[in-house]
Amino acid sequence: MRGIRTRQLCGLMILPLVAVILSCSPPELPSLLGRQRSFTPVYLLGTERLEPPGVSTSAAVFKPAFMFALDENDHSLGQIAGFFVTLAASEARAVRFRLSDLETQAQAEFTTVAAPATEAERALAADPRPFNAAVRKLLREGRGVAWHDSSNGDLEHRFALLVPQGLLSAFTRLGMFTSVADDGTAIGLADLELVRDFFYLAIIGDSIQWGNGLEEDDKMSVRVTEVIEHETGRRVIRQRYAHAGARIVPAEGDAICEMNCSGEVPTASTSITAQADLIQRPDLIDLILMDGCINDLGFGMIINPLTADEELIGLTEQFCREEMATLLRKVRGLAPQAHIMVTGYFQIVGPDSDIFALRTWAMMYGFITEGGDLPLVDELVHQSVIFRDVAHESLRAAVEQVNRETGAEPLIAFADPAFGPENAVFAPEKWLWSLTSVPELIAGFDFDLALFPEDPRQDFRLERCFEPEAIDATLFCLYSSVGHPNPSGARAYADAIIRGLRDLGVLPAASTGE
Repeated sequence: MRGIRTRQLCGLMILPLVAVILSCSPPELPSLLGRQRSFTPVYLLGTERLEPPGVSTSAAVFKPAFMFALDENDHSLGQIAGFFVTLAASEARAVRFRLSDLETQAQAEFTTVAAPATEAERALAADPRPFNAAVRKLLREGRGVAWHDSSNGDLEHRFALLVPQGLLSAFTRLGMFTSVADDGTAIGLADLELVRDFFYLAIIGDSIQWGNGLEEDDKMSVRVTEVIEHETGRRVIRQRYAHAGARIVPAEGDAICEMNCSGEVPTASTSITAQADLIQRPDLIDLILMDGCINDLGFGMIINPLTADEELIGLTEQFCREEMATLLRKVRGLAPQAHIMVTGYFQIVGPDSDIFALRTWAMMYGFITEGGDLPLVDELVHQSVIFRDVAHESLRAAVEQVNRETGAEPLIAFADPAFGPENAVFAPEKWLWSLTSVPELIAGFDFDLALFPEDPRQDFRLERCFEPEAIDATLFCLYSSVGHPNPSGARAYADAIIRGLRDLGVLPAASTGE
């Protein structure tokens, strides 16, 4: 009711809408009413020669299934997509077609041409293809072309469309309509997303690949997705199975989450080995992002100063080299055509990490009790450096070993996020989620702790961590973001992955100014 002014009672609300309009009659309504009288909606009934993604997705998006070269002797013009759409529309000759790039907002109106007139033209147009010199000329100019192919009754019409590939991107929408507003906006339109091609991405691993504490747009896999789509023009179809706490080695009690699933607060522990088996259509996958081995050791063991160096080194080598190599062989066997990027870890504690925050964290893991002495920061730094260095050496060795064994392209690559000690948890330039002293964030919960998680997903965890299906203890679940990459850390991971994809040729080489 906010838009009604002093004449809001004219016509009264019990009268039909038209009576209300006529009795109130603000200056702009006659033109609006006139447009509504001529408004005829369009409905999409079906498509031909358009292909949906090969894996299940919520996106209603298609790519051309039929492409051809306009001139076999001149491929500089690129490919042409040909397909059909069947529409419900009151008048076929009034139907218009428009491509809109959702990223750049650029629009391209199709040119509607007369339908093929002769048997020879109809034979050429059957695929559909250009059937005369005028159509070929329009395509050479980079224009989309459409014609009315046939009708089945008064309302059902089949149209043929030809689209130069250069008009398609990862974010193109095809609008089909008969009416426009005064500003040229299509109204009552049917539409579909029509993209140049698909790029299939799978993500398996632990909480680092999932992105604990991060909003969706900040996750490394989403950042990588954006670059792939922008630079290749292909729509990324993403499958993400990584979740917090995942181990490489299957353990008793592992299961597959069937419903109400979240990588932030998992209700089932699915090993990374089992995650690999969940990938839909592995034969289509272009890229697999993956990590693993930190949870096989156990986070508490890594930052526990009572863990002997020899034990930490031995277990890190076992899981980050031997078990990772076994996992990579499995993944390579499932998707031999895919590029695989294995991401590393980071130094968890640095020399400038805040001592008070470290105390709270250590109490959570039981290294000290209330009033107890916190081990020297130097000891925690020492453990963190051992894990990071040995893990990276071991992961690189696993990647190199499996590459040697397969001896074929595409290669597996290792991505080092290159965190420095200044980026450690509770450090001044931290790239990891830390703790905050704002108590109202977890008001009403008696945790006897002075610091609380600072990430934006804490409200979600407050809701889910208390559910009986959550597999982690409540306190660990609530604090699970701490020590994981924050937006700056996720950006460093994404940058490392993107550099690796350029080296592998998945993305174009960086320009000299980049």
